[in-house]
Parts: sequence; C-alpha cells; structure tokens
Amino acid sequence: MHPVAAAGIGLLVIAVLLFMGWMGLADLWHHRLRRGVVVCGPARHEVALTFDDGPDPRYTPLLLDLLHEKQVPATFFLVSRRAQEQRVLVQRMMHEGHAIGCHSETHRHAWLLGPRATYRQVIDAGDHLQQIAGRPIRYFRPPWGMFNARTYRLARHRYEHVVLWNVEVRDWAERRTAEAIAQDLLRQVTDGAIVDLHDAGGAEEAPLRTIRALSEVLDTLRAEGYRFVTLDHWFAASDRGSIGGKF
Repeated sequence: MHPVAAAGIGLLVIAVLLFMGWMGLADLWHHRLRRGVVVCGPARHEVALTFDDGPDPRYTPLLLDLLHEKQVPATFFLVSRRAQEQRVLVQRMMHEGHAIGCHSETHRHAWLLGPRATYRQVIDAGDHLQQIAGRPIRYFRPPWGMFNARTYRLARHRYEHVVLWNVEVRDWAERRTAEAIAQDLLRQVTDGAIVDLHDAGGAEEAPLRTIRALSEVLDTLRAEGYRFVTLDHWFAASDRGSIGGKF
C-alpha cells in the first residue's frame, strides 16, 4: 500500500475512534439504548406533557391559555437564553402550576460542542435559568435528546434527573398537520407516558399545529381516564422508585 494511502487510512481510523469516543458511544448508551435517563413515569393512568425549545412570545402564551382553560399541568424544558428574554412567560408558567426544566443555553447540538461549550450549554444554562425562575432546576433534556461524552456526566452533576421521552409525534416537522399529530397522540399515549412536544422552533408555525392538535385530544384523553401531571408530581418521594429510568 502506498504510504500516502496508508497514512490517510490511519487518519480516518483515528477520526472514527475520536468520533466514537466523544459522541457515538455516549449517544448510543443514553439516547438510543435509554440507559441512565428517565423515559416514562409510573404504570398508572397518568401522562406528562412536556414542551421543548421555548419560551416563544408568539406561541407559548397561546399554549398556556389552552392549558389553563383545560386545567392541564405540563413541564416546560426551556432554552435559557430565550427564557432570559421572556421572563414574564417563565413566571406565568410557574404561577399556573407548570414545572420547569433546562433544555440548554442556546439549543446547540451536542455533537457540535467541545468540552467548554458543553459546560456552558449544560451547567451555565441551568444556573441562568435558576436565577430567572428563583427556584431549583431539577431536570435536564439535551436538544434532540443527543449526548456527547460530557453531556450526561455534567447533567447528572448539576440536575437531579436527565429526562427524555417515550412518545414522540414529530410535531416540529414541516408537513405534519394538526390532525396527524392528534391521531398519533391518541394512538401512542399509554400509562406513564412522557410526551415530547414543542412550543417553539421547528417548521414555520409548527407550534400552532401542536396547539390545535392538543385542543382536540386533551378532552379525549381525559375522557379515557388519563390524568395529566408534571414531572414534579412523579418525582415526589413516594413515586421515585417507580419512574422509568435509572438514577
């Protein structure tokens, strides 16, 4: 083999090993295999609605209006930079009985972050959000549910729980209609479901479609006997042993 070609192959192998060490293995373990993260609640007729990427000044108030009307508590995973710009919405969430978690500082993909940037997105983000909320921030969800080698270790150091989900309806996608989102929710929700939804980001006006879908399904799920709860409810001391995840 030509020395140049051999050197190229060697560099490629090194790059693959670095990728697997920094990103691939951590993401496989925590994101794909769901090890060490919370993905569902107790096997009771309860559902936790969670909303990522906000707060958004256009859509989050509309969602809060709907949740208030239906008397449905939820958990919001906030991007702390956006929370700094929308402090009134954060206060409204807490005042109306919703729980709050951290969804990074600026919603950057974990695979594009170095060690220091990961620290800012995980640790600094939680500290900033805690200053805004005036209460401890107990939960962390990385953007897209993705991890690098430092994400999980830092998150477990800073927060009580790393929370993903077991129901995802891709409400952020461009061609998803409110009707399709509603149908998927009704089909996928089961006892102890953690539902991943969005009140910001995604395709143009995607959160509006999510709100319309929820206006159709909340009453239906409640009529089926489901109770809507926050993560705070599930993580009470009496429930801790029955949450779907490893602490």
